[in-house]
Amino acid sequence: MNKKRRRRRKVFSVASIRRPQPRQTDEQYAISSEMVQKLREAARVYQSQGRALQVGSELLIRMRKPLRPVKRSRLARMTYKVIGRAIELIDRM
Repeated sequence: MNKKRRRRRKVFSVASIRRPQPRQTDEQYAISSEMVQKLREAARVYQSQGRALQVGSELLIRMRKPLRPVKRSRLARMTYKVIGRAIELIDRM
């Protein structure tokens, strides 16, 4: 009764492997109150307001023809948790 046992290999799924997350920083911006509302709406899609802000800045920086600034309205100071790349992109704008 000497049966050889086969060793089972551990199979890892892609979901079980943790990837390093980019470092996030709290950054405060003065933006219009309409933009605050738009970011809150977009947060439903992107799971957070900071991520929505990052996606929006990535899109704006890649546009061939930049948007014209709109008239200034009432500003609100908001703090968002964003990664370093998003902070660089926003500062460039």
